[in-house]
Amino acid sequence: MGQEVHDSLICICKITWLNDLDIGGNDMKGRDGRQWRRLVAWARKELPPICHICGRAIDISLPWNDREGWTLDHRVPIAVAPHLAETPGNLAPAHRGCNSRKGANPSYRPDKPRQSRVW
Repeated sequence: MGQEVHDSLICICKITWLNDLDIGGNDMKGRDGRQWRRLVAWARKELPPICHICGRAIDISLPWNDREGWTLDHRVPIAVAPHLAETPGNLAPAHRGCNSRKGANPSYRPDKPRQSRVW
């Protein structure tokens, strides 16, 4: 079996596995339904608590409304690609503050830390 066929089969198996989990799908009614809660629970359990925006660790013991707390971000914003809203590959952990600053801007990059003086 060639490498391309092998990679395709692995991809199909992963997609089938995610569909079997019943955590995603295009039949979801927004981000407050049972399906979304299942998807968030899956992501919180399976994805490492590293903010995909700034790269720093996320303290998952913080409350949901803390700016340094864990939240689930859409890599490609819903405003840009609504069909990817519930796709597990489009979701990643982020700090609430980072997620809020990013908003619906798909090309957002965090600011570099300010230096204490000009060198």
